[in-house]
Amino acid sequence: MMKRFLKVLIFLVALVIGIIVYFPNEEAGRLLMSMASNQLSSRGVRLEYTDVKGIDGGILVNNLKVAGGVNINFREAEFIPQFIGSITGLAPKCRVNFKGCSVQMGATMNLGDGRVTVSATPSEINLEDLRTNGELSLNGSLAVNPSTQRITRANARVNVPDSLAPHMNMLKSFLPLVEDGGRWYLRR
Repeated sequence: MMKRFLKVLIFLVALVIGIIVYFPNEEAGRLLMSMASNQLSSRGVRLEYTDVKGIDGGILVNNLKVAGGVNINFREAEFIPQFIGSITGLAPKCRVNFKGCSVQMGATMNLGDGRVTVSATPSEINLEDLRTNGELSLNGSLAVNPSTQRITRANARVNVPDSLAPHMNMLKSFLPLVEDGGRWYLRR
């Protein structure tokens, strides 16, 4: 009985490793980006990019732009699926490493380079372990309702440049911003 279990376990481990090593990341990435574009366009959000390349364990998307109420641009975004996390969390999950991120809400704000772990359910998109290093930087986590495009949960520190500091009170009208001891946080 134990021998049979070990054989099945070894077979499953070999199968998963084979899929990860030999899976055609580039073709899968193009398909996933096309599917994501169609899903987002039905919600009034545009997804644009110039190139998708297969990389070890994931895909690299160049010149990625997500345009809705807020425009988010990435010079490069690396998507690395988290298979174990997807299975244990019962929701798709991937690690995103990015370079050259900026956000446009009227003015363009530089978020720089960073990383985030993204998981999604039909009712919520979770951004965990969010870290950016630009003039406007974020450190923490938040969740967004894809239907309303509103932040449903947030616990992130926001570092802002001196030039943006006077406008933070205005941003409070549509973002869950809280000032605490001269520092700004997204909290909900």
